Amino acid sequence: TTAVEQGMRATDAAERARAFDDAVVHLVRAESIGLTGDPEVEYSLALVAFQSGRAEEAERRLVRTLEILPSFVSACIPLAELQLARGAASEAEATLRRALAERPDYRPALTRLEKLLNR
Repeated sequence: TTAVEQGMRATDAAERARAFDDAVVHLVRAESIGLTGDPEVEYSLALVAFQSGRAEEAERRLVRTLEILPSFVSACIPLAELQLARGAASEAEATLRRALAERPDYRPALTRLEKLLNR
């Protein structure tokens, strides 16, 4: 790769980092003004927590997302991954089955559950 290409990649990485930081600021502001009852805000905060290395907070927020809106099945996937990471395979299985009970054709849950059961 050329120096120009390397410089562009570094710029892109720096821009992504700034965009992530901006998103965190906006989400924290949303939380501070009381929008935490919104499942999209909770889910987004969970993803930010996960990206920031705060797995316990991410898991708590994903659980909260599903309490607010049980049909928010996309929250089940990262939740199951976090549960698996801490060694709670039975919880992860239950989480994936919950997603499938809500949406039987939800491919990400089907794939992950199959992988979990076949390991």
